Amino acid sequence: MEMTISEQLLYSTVKICCTYNDGNSGSGTGFIFNFCKNAELSIPCVVTNCHVIENASHIHFEFCKMDKQGNPNNLETIKYDSYGTQWIRHPSGIDLCCLPIGAYLNFLRNRNIDVFYVALDIGLIPDEKTIEDLAAIEETIMVGYPIGIEDFYNHKPIIRKGITATHIKYNYQAKNEFLVDMACFPGSSGSPVFILNEGSYTKKHDVIIGSRLLFVGILYGGPQHQVNGEVALYSLPNYYTKTRIPTNLGSVIKSSELMKFEEIFAKIKKGEKNGI
Repeated sequence: MEMTISEQLLYSTVKICCTYNDGNSGSGTGFIFNFCKNAELSIPCVVTNCHVIENASHIHFEFCKMDKQGNPNNLETIKYDSYGTQWIRHPSGIDLCCLPIGAYLNFLRNRNIDVFYVALDIGLIPDEKTIEDLAAIEETIMVGYPIGIEDFYNHKPIIRKGITATHIKYNYQAKNEFLVDMACFPGSSGSPVFILNEGSYTKKHDVIIGSRLLFVGILYGGPQHQVNGEVALYSLPNYYTKTRIPTNLGSVIKSSELMKFEEIFAKIKKGEKNGI
């Protein structure tokens, strides 16, 4: 089954549903990422924001099931249960965490059960030269589950479209972040943000024929307007609140921060041959 780039992105995310210690429930977005990828082995993880799973007593998400021909069975899912202590936090305290799922996938395979997903990897993260060549305004897309919305029947995420609100090559407010002009709501935390061009795109003053996919960041929050008139930056909550008004701007952690996890897993991988 041959898929376009945009179709493949529909299989790169999971909706993370949480029950919290205070009894509330909410959801966020996670994406599947292969760390330390080579021809023989990779370490698959689900990545999201720390605040999505913070103080959660129970966490679960679902994978699409694979049929016998290796194609996705969109109407069947496999549930994964997790707890907050299993997640690895970003070593620099940035609002990112990841959950290794290799052992779970091996457990399923040993029982002749396969899941279908399309993982992101380091190769999609733009290098410095690529970022330098980006325009100040680039079209962006975000894949996730705003206010928990999804196509429940087909088990698919929602795609939002916007533009960069600050140039990606600059660190917004001296942080390794940038802003997007896009509708960002609770539930979108942890959503991967891409520059996607299918068919053609511009580079400096040239028009390039072909497709381009760059994984540029992870949404975690944004400036919101409070009812008292104050505008401040907040992590997007995991459930809807009526006391803050979104400004249609989102704060995005640059995808290069995932390299810190890559370094962690590279050390682990030296002594671990069967994945994590």
